[in-house]
Amino acid sequence: MSGPSLKTYSLFAAKEIKDFYLDDPCPKIFPQARVTFRVILIVFEKLVFEKFSNPTRDIKFIQPTIFSSYELKHHPSLDAFLGDTCKGTSAAPTYLPAHRFEVQDSDGCVRKFNLIDGGVAANNPALIAMNQVTKEVSRGNSDVFSMKPLEYNRIIVLSLGTGTTTAKGGGRYDADEAAKWGIVGWLTSDGSTPLVDVFTQASCDLVDFHLSTVFQALQSEDNYLRIQVAICDLGCVWIAFSMIFHEKITVTI
Repeated sequence: MSGPSLKTYSLFAAKEIKDFYLDDPCPKIFPQARVTFRVILIVFEKLVFEKFSNPTRDIKFIQPTIFSSYELKHHPSLDAFLGDTCKGTSAAPTYLPAHRFEVQDSDGCVRKFNLIDGGVAANNPALIAMNQVTKEVSRGNSDVFSMKPLEYNRIIVLSLGTGTTTAKGGGRYDADEAAKWGIVGWLTSDGSTPLVDVFTQASCDLVDFHLSTVFQALQSEDNYLRIQVAICDLGCVWIAFSMIFHEKITVTI
């Protein structure tokens, strides 16, 4: 929303983003009919025309595709538009359609992308961030401060999750319930998608386990913090979210 435009630093001011979350269309996005998603995507495509970066999953080759401005020097075919990468990285299966587009480099070579939600590949992107920093340090990139690749005491990581939904009694699913599901039950049960939930949460937790262990092994455990909140009622979350924006936050520029 606050990405750069050709004429100004950002397409929208901070106070306008606040209104987007509180008024329209954000409160209507989940849940809603797919047609509204399509309208939002079309409007988004009209507005966004700058370059950016995002992690995605290419279903043509069944492998992750990470768009990074640092990688453009080495892989010009990744020079995609912000609108394309955002539609690709947000194309969550069963929620939004997969996104296909092409990128042509300066030599005329065309690369085709068939993308879905980046969360399928990296629902917790903290490890990707560390990978990018370490890679640029090894390359001697002047944008990164001088340090050794394993000098983690000079890196601070704050990893913020978007929350995990749980039942009011604690937890999410149990074995007795799952034993009765079958294929359909694993795909949809009580308004949720257990199979998707299990896989995406597993990838998040494994990244957390890995980074936590690495920072501890390098005696830098105080430099890594993961915050993930358990949510038992999504309705309460939206009410709290609205109260915070209305009563607690003052947007300054």
